[in-house]
Amino acid sequence: MKISEINEEAKYYLNILTAQISSPFDIDVTKHKKAIRDIMDNFEGHLHKVYNSKGNYDHGTLKYDAPHISEKAAILKETLTKNEFLKVSHREHAKPLSIIVDECKGLSGQRLLTYLYNNLKSVTILKEEATLLDSSYKTTMPDVDKVFSRFDYYEVKIIKQ
Repeated sequence: MKISEINEEAKYYLNILTAQISSPFDIDVTKHKKAIRDIMDNFEGHLHKVYNSKGNYDHGTLKYDAPHISEKAAILKETLTKNEFLKVSHREHAKPLSIIVDECKGLSGQRLLTYLYNNLKSVTILKEEATLLDSSYKTTMPDVDKVFSRFDYYEVKIIKQ
């Protein structure tokens, strides 16, 4: 994916992310993961054009329409209303944010976009699946080179929505 292919909103959040993780100041960005996560969520929502019925981005819609979903969550999603589904599901970053922040430090522009496009993946799973993942791999992964390795380890099948 090239910068010229993303919409204005995604460019805006990519610019903010660049400022956060490539600051010329001596800042330990790992201490600001929550602020970075909030911008990454907005960036990802606009990158994949995950918008609610009013044409706006919101966290609930990103959870409901995340680019990836567990097979069990996908089956359950078909039987529940949006509000019911949001109560029993959990949105997880395929690669933990702590790893993403560490790996993208100092990146900007096209290099940052390419990294985020390949590694920043929201996955909607059931809360019971989240508990399973968090038992061993809340902030780590069995294989950092395989974005979905935490899910593979626990045999949580992930499909693209």
